[in-house]
Amino acid sequence: MILIIIFVLIFLLFALSVAGIKFNLTNPLSLLWGTWLFSIGICVTKIFSVYPSLSVKCYLFIFSFLIITSLAFVVGKSLPIKFTDTKYNYLRLFYSFNILFMVVIFAYVITIIKLGLPPLFSGSVRSQYYLSNGGELLYLLVYPCFFLGLFILYNYKKHPFNGYIYTQLLILLFVIFTRGNKMTIFAIILMFCFYWGKQISLAKLTTLLLLIIAIFLLVSVTYKKNIQNLSALKVARINITGFRLPSNYYFLYDPLIYMSSNIDNLNSLINTRLSGIGLGTLSFKGIYQIIAVFNPSITDLSRQTLINANASLTVPQFSTYSGLGLLYYDFGPLISLETFMLIGFTSGALYNKNSMNLTLMFFSFILFQTLALSFFSFYLGNLEVITNIIFMIIIDLYARNAENNADLLGGYYE
Repeated sequence: MILIIIFVLIFLLFALSVAGIKFNLTNPLSLLWGTWLFSIGICVTKIFSVYPSLSVKCYLFIFSFLIITSLAFVVGKSLPIKFTDTKYNYLRLFYSFNILFMVVIFAYVITIIKLGLPPLFSGSVRSQYYLSNGGELLYLLVYPCFFLGLFILYNYKKHPFNGYIYTQLLILLFVIFTRGNKMTIFAIILMFCFYWGKQISLAKLTTLLLLIIAIFLLVSVTYKKNIQNLSALKVARINITGFRLPSNYYFLYDPLIYMSSNIDNLNSLINTRLSGIGLGTLSFKGIYQIIAVFNPSITDLSRQTLINANASLTVPQFSTYSGLGLLYYDFGPLISLETFMLIGFTSGALYNKNSMNLTLMFFSFILFQTLALSFFSFYLGNLEVITNIIFMIIIDLYARNAENNADLLGGYYE
């Protein structure tokens, strides 16, 4: 069965290549449908046999979510909304980028001083390699920093200072890879799709997929660095999930389990009727982290809520949920669908508006990322979303051009 499906997929890719089909990855619906259908496909093929088949309720819920979100996006996109054209001072954008860059590097160095070398070099646990007491938020400014760098390169293509930005972005990529955090790496890939994702050929799309597999291989190196008996780990992971592909294809284990376990976990939540009981502690954990500063008991509530949700898991080691699953557990099916309908509508209203200002473009990307990675998480609910938007608003206001503040080097945003 698996071999037949693989053959059909190869034939389909060949047919699309001959037809010269192009993909528009600046549209979040392309990634929304692509990631969810691919994830469902893995579940259907039963590559991980320990997971039960997806229930009819799960299928109905997922496709209701996809259709409602897509329709809301189309409606929002059709609105005749126009934004005031915003011009920026290149030097002020450049200075702001450099300040963010230095803050991220400072946070990276402080993390090394306090926690030792990053996972790529030390093999330390990635999920525990972060600064406590809000210090990690400084490092997570890497999101607006990278976005601002690409914003400058996209709108000021021939400015002489752009060479410095290219170098600094490469340094940031090195920093991100050494920490081995897949979410940040994928966010960077999505930023490139957000700016330059129109008319992507099948060959480039295939290259992107191979790059994603390579990222998983690189990150798995950091995970296994200090594990002495790798063969025993391999056998254990195969047995616990029922991985059915031949051993020669074990290198696909991480990306396949990463893509599919979240759908299987959503299926478990639905089958055990764990809906509407999380009160937002999982999907909007950023807000609860702020409340916990004033009321520490909230932390215990969030921890217990996660324990209750994880009790439904088939494989406890993979305790991640799709964004849809998190909202389902917190608020139930109706509010979950309404939330994504609102996100889809807003994303559609902001889509492809060239005259948007920097803040709106960054917020549009956050919605883009939330939809594109909804098969895995609910990024909009993270704490760094709030702090990153605040920093971007400050930069936006600071860098706006004025008659008495002309950019002597030229390169206005047009």
